Amino acid sequence: MQLHHRDIIDAPVDVVYDLVKNNLSEICSYLGNIDSIEKISLQQIDAEHTKIVNHWQAKVDLPLLIKKFLSKELISWKDTAIWNNPKQEVHYELTSFVAKDLFIAKGHNTFKALNEGQTELTLTCTVTINAHKVPGIPKLLAAKLLPAIEGIIEKMLQPNIANLGKGIRNYLANKK
Repeated sequence: MQLHHRDIIDAPVDVVYDLVKNNLSEICSYLGNIDSIEKISLQQIDAEHTKIVNHWQAKVDLPLLIKKFLSKELISWKDTAIWNNPKQEVHYELTSFVAKDLFIAKGHNTFKALNEGQTELTLTCTVTINAHKVPGIPKLLAAKLLPAIEGIIEKMLQPNIANLGKGIRNYLANKK
C-alpha cells in the first residue's frame, strides 16, 4: 500500500520541523487515533543527522473476537527516524512490537518553506502488511481473522499520515 499526503501549515518551516522532530508527543492529543507517543531514544549521528526512536500507541477499537487473541502491543509500533537537519526531512521505518515483520512501513517526510509563514509538509509511506505473522492466533481461525487484522493495521497507520498536518495546525492554533 502506498500512502501520500501533502499539507500546508500556516507556520514557519523551522517551527513545524522542530515540533515534529523534537516534540511529537505534544501533538499526540491532536491526532485522533493516537493514545501516546513516547521518545525511546535520541542519538546525534553527526552534525547534520539525528536518529530518534519513538513508541506510538494507537487507539483502535478491536472486534471482540480479535481482542481475545491480540495484545495492546498489536496497536503500537516503533518509529525509527533519521532526521536530516539541513534538508529538513526525515526518513523513517515503522515496525511492530508484536512481530518484527508483522508490518513494515518505510517513509519520507519533507518540510518545505513556501514563504516566511507557511510550510508544505509532504508525507510518503510504503506499507507492507503480513497479518499471517500475528502470534497467538489459532490456525483454524487465522484464515477468517487475517482480513480483519490487515484492516486494523491499515486503519491504525493510514490516518496518521493524513492527520499529521491537521494535528499540527490544531496544536499551533491552541498555543496562540
